[in-house]
Amino acid sequence: MTAPRRFARSELATFLRAVDDLLEQPAQIVVIGGGALALGYDVDVGTQDIDTYKSDLALINDAAQRARAATGLKIPISAVTVADFPWNFRDRLTRALPDLRRLDVQVLEKHDLALSKVIRGDDHDFQQLLSLHETVGLHFGTLLERYIEEMGHEVAHPGRVRLNLLELVEHLFGELARVEAERQLARATPE
Repeated sequence: MTAPRRFARSELATFLRAVDDLLEQPAQIVVIGGGALALGYDVDVGTQDIDTYKSDLALINDAAQRARAATGLKIPISAVTVADFPWNFRDRLTRALPDLRRLDVQVLEKHDLALSKVIRGDDHDFQQLLSLHETVGLHFGTLLERYIEEMGHEVAHPGRVRLNLLELVEHLFGELARVEAERQLARATPE
């Protein structure tokens, strides 16, 4: 079985520029996951698709289909229906590809994106977040504060998510930061 094709940041941008050119009316998409890493933060991790959240894909489906034919880039655009983000993530969305005229591509703010990947917390997610940290830098205090104040609603098992966060903190900031995070979490969110 052949592995699914992974698309580079430049390919995603080329494809979305073609979608923008073919749109007949303004549309907005909120891109999450690897697409957000690539488009919003130049983290070229390669992704199989463009995952969107609460986006009306009906507004862009026709233009996307024609863009696939025009560019030869068969990039799927998917609607993710279940995802966990910090409560106020919409207030911090940032625009990617600001040169687009009709297509408004929004991505999660970098700390919100990191916390969304902590929910699953697999090795691939941590590698992507390490690349994000190396490219644009994550701030320990912001990450921890946002987790404490805005992630009390996550669907996944809270104990597992907490451990995932601590592993990420250690991975990005070192063992002493993990100890400090454990101390702050114990004080803010007693088990």
